[in-house]
Amino acid sequence: MAIDAHFWDWAWWLATKASVGRSDLVARHLPQLHAHILGAIGADAVPADLGAAIAEYLGRRAELERRFEVEVPRRLGANVEAGIRRIMS
Repeated sequence: MAIDAHFWDWAWWLATKASVGRSDLVARHLPQLHAHILGAIGADAVPADLGAAIAEYLGRRAELERRFEVEVPRRLGANVEAGIRRIMS
């Protein structure tokens, strides 16, 4: 479950940068997010943006949950996604 917390922490950090116009930081860190988390769970490519990163993560997480017959709690992700929607609107 630690990887889930790490992903959402990183997603929140990227969203805060995007919300103040720092697309340069987001673009620079998406390859790192892929190298350290998304690629480790099976993603093939660096996501184009934060929305794509979240979608990729959720899809991969669901696949891994089925494969290993576990369920990752949803509360943290739901809270982060709600916060991202607030700051990006």
